[in-house]
Amino acid sequence: MKIKELSLTDYISGVSAIGLAISVISQSYFYFRLDALWVMSLISPTIYLFDVIKVIVFLLVLVGGVIALEQFYRYLTKKFRHKKKIKYVESKSIDDLLIKNRANYERNFYIFLCTLICIFIFFLTFLKFKVTLVLFVILGIFLGIVILIALDKTLSKVTRRTLLGLLLFVGSLLHGEYKYIQIVELPHVLLKDKNSEFNQAKLLEVTKTDAILFQRNNKGAVNFKIISLNQIDKIIAFDHK
Repeated sequence: MKIKELSLTDYISGVSAIGLAISVISQSYFYFRLDALWVMSLISPTIYLFDVIKVIVFLLVLVGGVIALEQFYRYLTKKFRHKKKIKYVESKSIDDLLIKNRANYERNFYIFLCTLICIFIFFLTFLKFKVTLVLFVILGIFLGIVILIALDKTLSKVTRRTLLGLLLFVGSLLHGEYKYIQIVELPHVLLKDKNSEFNQAKLLEVTKTDAILFQRNNKGAVNFKIISLNQIDKIIAFDHK
């Protein structure tokens, strides 16, 4: 069967569609966690375009980090592993030995990666970085897919592409959960109307013309307000002290 060659325009359209899709998934999950999916119908589409770059960079950093660790572990293995001389007997015994050696390599890499993750989590805890159980679950699934794609050489092209699609989906959820955790560190907004109930509310999203404000009342209920940028008097960054 003859495969149709894709033009540059087709590639650009495909990348744009994928970027927009993962951005929508990330935003949908974020507002789902806020129990405010209805807010998405009021948001300008430009917000999604701004979020595409953040999501893609977020995914590239995570995937690149795992691949870099795997390469580093491979380097350490080649440099410090004790090399044995094996007497050749028959092809089958060599094949069995290679399979066993590969299984040991993957097992030790999992231990190596889990150890680094535990150290990293301890470091984040020391820095008082906020995390949730949901974040750990999604991150575990994400890393599992990345490791499977990187290490399992027996995957078919269809399976590998399916896992890549699943990776984008899970990565979008991971970014949405991270965004939800960081909501406490959003900057505060001082409005020109000092009597507004949203004066000193948190700045949730911003476009070229509008801004979305967010605040919780004493009962824990979430309130939103969309205003024009010219209504803002001052934006105060979150104090990490």
